[in-house]
Amino acid sequence: MPRYYFSKFFNGGRMIDDLGEECASDAEARRRAVEALSAAALEGSADLACKGAYSIHVTDETGRVLYVATLSLFPLDQETTGP
Repeated sequence: MPRYYFSKFFNGGRMIDDLGEECASDAEARRRAVEALSAAALEGSADLACKGAYSIHVTDETGRVLYVATLSLFPLDQETTGP
């Protein structure tokens, strides 16, 4: 099975995956990236009150980027968005 690497980028930080995971297909790697993105965003903003951007970059064994999943969290100030 091919090996895919899931590097995380968040609020200026990064965690480069140098171990990777085996996945049956590109589609499975994309699914895992979306799952990892959700988990990373929840870990980084447990109270969901902070803002930030989170990305997972999926690369193959040659280092080619296959997929980028991004999630942005920007809470709105109630005073400026109220009725």
